[in-house]
Parts: sequence; C-alpha cells; structure tokens
Amino acid sequence: MSISHKGCLQSSDEYEDPQVAARQNKLARTLEKLGTRLEFPDLLRYLKLTAEYDEYEKSTEGLFADNADRVPTLGNGVAKATFIEGFFDVVRFMRNQAERSRLEWCPQMTHKIFNGQRTFLSGTELKPDVLFIPNARLPRACSSVSIVLEAKKWTNDANAYLAHIGQLADYALELRACQPMRKYIPVFFLYGHQLDLIVFTHRGYLRTYIGPVLFGTDIDNRVAMSESIGESLRRLWFFLTLPVGKFEFLFDSVKVPTKWRIDTSTTPAAISPLDSSLGEAIAFGSLDTDVFVGGLISRSVRIAGRCAYLFDATYKGNPAVLKLSWIQTNRLPEGAVYRALEEHQVPNIPKVYLRGVIIKNLDGYRLEFLVLEYCGISIVDHIRGLHSNMKTRAKAALEMAPYIRQVVSTLSAALAANVLHRDISAGNIATKGGKMYVIDWGCAKIIKRPDDEAFAKQLATYWTFDWDEVIAAEELMDPFTGTPLCMSTRLLLEAVKRSIYDDLESLMYVVLDAFSDRPRAGDTGEQPVGFTFLSNKTAGYTRITCTLSDKCFLSCFSVRSDTISVPKELLQAMRRFLFFDNGKHIGARILENTDFPRVFDESAAVTFMGEVNAKNIKSMVTPLAAQPLLSLEMATLAPRVPRIEQAPSSSSAQGMLDGVIAMPGGDLSIEDRKGKGVDTAKPNTNGFDMETECAKIVQAGIKDPPP
Repeated sequence: MSISHKGCLQSSDEYEDPQVAARQNKLARTLEKLGTRLEFPDLLRYLKLTAEYDEYEKSTEGLFADNADRVPTLGNGVAKATFIEGFFDVVRFMRNQAERSRLEWCPQMTHKIFNGQRTFLSGTELKPDVLFIPNARLPRACSSVSIVLEAKKWTNDANAYLAHIGQLADYALELRACQPMRKYIPVFFLYGHQLDLIVFTHRGYLRTYIGPVLFGTDIDNRVAMSESIGESLRRLWFFLTLPVGKFEFLFDSVKVPTKWRIDTSTTPAAISPLDSSLGEAIAFGSLDTDVFVGGLISRSVRIAGRCAYLFDATYKGNPAVLKLSWIQTNRLPEGAVYRALEEHQVPNIPKVYLRGVIIKNLDGYRLEFLVLEYCGISIVDHIRGLHSNMKTRAKAALEMAPYIRQVVSTLSAALAANVLHRDISAGNIATKGGKMYVIDWGCAKIIKRPDDEAFAKQLATYWTFDWDEVIAAEELMDPFTGTPLCMSTRLLLEAVKRSIYDDLESLMYVVLDAFSDRPRAGDTGEQPVGFTFLSNKTAGYTRITCTLSDKCFLSCFSVRSDTISVPKELLQAMRRFLFFDNGKHIGARILENTDFPRVFDESAAVTFMGEVNAKNIKSMVTPLAAQPLLSLEMATLAPRVPRIEQAPSSSSAQGMLDGVIAMPGGDLSIEDRKGKGVDTAKPNTNGFDMETECAKIVQAGIKDPPP
C-alpha cells in the first residue's frame, strides 16, 4: 500500500536550526510517493527474513508474553524523555528475560544501546534519541551505528511517523553516507506506547507496525494488552538479535587504512574488508587482489536513488581509487563502459585494475566496484594553481590548447566506439604528469549494442544487464544526466537527444571555469552572470545571451581578456564552433528547436581541437542545411516547464562524483548538506532580465551586439 505525505511536513519550531528543518522537509517531499506500508509478515518476506523469523518464532514461544505485565506503565501526557526512559527499561527487561530463559535456544542481543539525546552524532548535526551499535568499543559515529530510534510524545494517530519522516530519513541518509555497502537501514519510531519500524531502501522506505511496547494508564483489559506487548517485544527482539552483517554492515568507512580482499573469480565478486573492529576477518582469493583502502575522498549519496563513494586506495603499490556504486539494474554499469572503451583502445582514460559486481540485484539496484588508476587533480585546480603565481600564468594559457586536444581525442574515440560521456565537468577532467584523463564514465551511455556479438554477450552476462533494456533506459535519461552547471544550453532548454556537441559545450564551460575569477564554494561575493544558476530555464537563456558577443563573452564568466594568461583564441573558437553558423548566432534556432540540425564549423573546430580531431568528429556527425532564423514572436514564447532546480557544483571537490543524475525535484544529497559541490556565493542578477536579453538574438546578422 503506497503512502501519501501530503500536508505532513514538519514544523521548523521543533528544531533549533531552521536549516535542518528545511532540509528534512525537502527529504520528506522527496519521499512523498516512495513509501510503502506493509504488514509485518510481508516486510519479513521483502527483507528475505521469513525463514529466520519462523525458526526464531518456534524457538522463543512465550519468551516475553508470560511476564509482559512487568513492562513500565506510563500516562499519555508524560514527556518524550519519559517514554525514552521507558524504552530503555523495556530493553533491559527483554535482555534479562533472554538471559534467564530456560528455553533450549534463545538469541542474545547483538547490539549495545546508547542514549543519544544529549550529544550530536559524531560528524553530524543530528541527535537520534537511541543508538544501537554492534560493538561498545566503536565510536558513536554514523559509521558505527546499526539502528537508530526516534521517539515522540503519545498520539493516537497510527500515521504519526509521516509528520516526522524527513527527520527519520535524515538519520538514514547519514548512515548510508558512512556505510556504503549497507543494504537496508532500519529506524524505529516510538510514538508514546506504540512502535513502528521504518526500513529505508534505495527505492524509498517500507513501514510496518511493530505494536505496543509500553502500558498506558487507560488500558481496559490489561491481560489482552500483555499478550499484545509480548508479541511486539518478540518482534523487536528479533531485529536486535540479528547478526551484525545481516544488512551488509561490513565496515567502518571512516576508519583508515583498511585492507580489503577482493576475489573477482566469481560473479558476483567476493569482497571483504579485513576489519578487526567488527570481529570479522574473512580471507579468500589470492594475495594479488589485496587493496589497501584509505580515506573517503568524496561521496554522492541520496535517500532514494543511485549512490557512489570514492576512496583513496593502493593496488600493488600503485596509487588508486576505489569506487563503489549503487545503480539501477536497468542502467549501464560503469565497469561495462570502461570495458567497451578498452576494447576500442580509447586514450586518456584511467586504467581499471579491478572491477566487478558485489550485489547483482537488490530491489532493482546493483552494487558494483571499480579499482581505478589515480589520475591526479582536476584541470581546474591545476590551472588555478598556475594562475596563483605570476611566473606561471602564461604557462597556464599555453598548456590549455594541447590539454583540450587530448580531451577531445578521448571524446572522439569514445564516440567512434558508440559511447557518449554525458558528464564533462570540472571534476571529471584530471591531469597527472602532463597527461589529461577523462574520468567518471558513470553517466555515460553506449549508443547501440556492439557489433561484435560475442563481446556484447560477454558484457551483458558479466554485468548482469539486458542490452535492449539498458539502451532504452539510457536514451530516456539523456535530458537529465550530468552536472547542471556544465550542461549544454540545449539540454537546459529541454532537448531530449544527446550528442557530441553537448559534451564539447560542457568542455568549454570547464575551460571558462578554470580561468574564471569567480567565487568558489565557501567564498563570499557574487557569481558572474555566466555561472549564475537559478534554474535550468534561466541558465539556458543566460548562456545564449553571454555567447552573443565576443566583446562580453569572457567577462560574462569573469574571465579576463588578457591574451597572455588566458587562452582567448581557443575560447573564442569554441564559442564560434558551438554558437555560430556562417557568422550568425544560432541562439534563436536553439529556442525554436533544441534538436535543430547543426552545421559543422571546420575552421573553428580545427583551431581548438586540432585537424585530426576535427576530421574524425566531422565524419561522425551529419551536417545539414542551415535553418531559417526565428521570428521575434517565436523567440519570446514562454519556455516549457524547467526540470533542474539545483545549486551549481564546485569545480574541484567532486572528482568522479560530479555527475550525479540531475532528476526532477532531486532530493538532498550529502554534498548539499556538507557544503561540498555547492557555491555559497550569491548569484549576480543586477536587474539582468534573461528573457528580455535573450530576445535580442532575433536581430539577424548581428555578430557582436554591444556588451
């Protein structure tokens, strides 16, 4: 049964920090249609725990029912803290009953319980009321918590949890961020005497009613209530006695370093962190697959949807990156993309040391891993580092042309292999030792099934996907995939079909970002008009307007027109290639038809990408006759409903994670909360009317209108 949250957003009066309340309200809106109410047996079936519970139920008959009348009795009007104290009394009662039980077999509690009301959960701004941690020696941090409980005052509303689902989701999101291999995250919700269990999955959440766990003062039939409480406590005890690793709570992702043993000889791959803190040291596979995993580099984690985590690592003495990704089973695995690129010898991509599937299918999601070559720092960080020193400023401008040609050669070779990257952004172009790398192919798509049938079958079998299903799904995701700040103008204005032109336009924004003096994440000050992102519609209009004139093009992005320290000729060539046809700006055509046929400007292409790249790309795109320019009336028509309403991403923090899918109404991610990937500088509008300025495009024949 699906759940509606309408009208159930929580009040900021309940929280000291209004930003926390706003974030949790956003999480509640994200989950509005992603909740399912299940009866307890149905939840067990979903979690594949029916057999375990049946065995447990047979072995523990009467465990709590015979003495349930000893459970505390509390009035309806007592404070929340009193209900929490009552819950601790209930847990002590269950533990004592289990220890003194004369049953032939009685499971013991596998968790330590802590009161979390008085201190923030380490590294967060959250205070879950009760924490369950599998080992008392572990810190009270998100990386160590197995289950949380949140309590509220008594209410007779069976759907009380809906008013607090954002807060419960906030806890789950923090746990997921620190526990990458976690399958499910159980959160108990105590409202007065009653207990719910909310299980968060990658698809949303499941809610079931556990039952009463405390007596009220208004009970008419105490004997009948004792039976109900006894059954509720048996359900609760089942979850508190499950093995620690039942939901893949395998390791503390914050603890460093950790040695991993990875065996890729099986599908799915066997992967085991050798982490003695959890009392587990499973060893299998050969020694040459050992990977030392260091600190968390970055992560892109959402309450529902795909998630990715990057760790610093070492493989056979080589600096490496470990990437764990939860992705829908009907989407293209990143490991399969790398295999297709390798098959066609695409240059300037990371070496893949190890790859595999850890979980084939969990609720429609696949967990894959990659151990990749470390590829240095982002091109934006590299250029900005050179720009910070007067002696190396000229070097920055000189280096950019050959760097761009390396990147374009990668995109060209990938296109020849029927692969589009779809997320060219500042963090996804890296440099090391003078060599450029195009990284993070997690948003890429393979345009069509490989002609080599044996190879196509091998990919689909190993990565457990269906070609027709994946190609159709990736086609549908074309408009929504990428980093908003670097997405092409036509995609921001709702083009539905991706092309190499979109990746090349994204590349231009990366170069502009590298040489821009704009404020970065955490800085104060106003963003230049070209990097102001209020919504996809305004950003699309802005980009068209900013590219109208070569006199104001660079200044719109806060790039100096200094020809010594800025590759001005290269940037102007990219602008001409992407936004002009026979000397006339094509913005009007983009507004009229985002998928209009493009004319390949070979002269401009050669200037910034080189003759060989220009020839190769031209052979793979179809030049068609130019379309008539748009009329003034057509240019000022109201655009369609915008899709993306997100803050811009920083150029340097995200690395391989910039390209989280930009879905409609995207939920709050961990980067949003921590300030990673979000520019806090104010957007610069200065009375700048995007639609009015954009209408000037219809002035046919004007190459360089006044700035």
